[in-house]
Amino acid sequence: MEKDTKETLHVIVGMIEELGKKLDGVENKVDRLEVKVDGLEAKVDRIEGEMQEVKIEQQKMNQKLDVLSSVYGRHDVAIQLLEKKKII
Repeated sequence: MEKDTKETLHVIVGMIEELGKKLDGVENKVDRLEVKVDGLEAKVDRIEGEMQEVKIEQQKMNQKLDVLSSVYGRHDVAIQLLEKKKII
């Protein structure tokens, strides 16, 4: 009986050690995933910053286009008036 108990304990200890090894492997994988997630979060933050810069540039360009459109519109109206008066 004592021999069976010792063998059973050895089997249980072996199973626990094997489970510990598997758990260590899982922890290593989780650590690697956390590093990857941190890298992805950094990329997302950088992209969000770049998107903000693009939005600012887009607003500047829209303002310039509005000015150009307004100037063109005024010139177009002036040309039409001159044509009506047969000056050109």
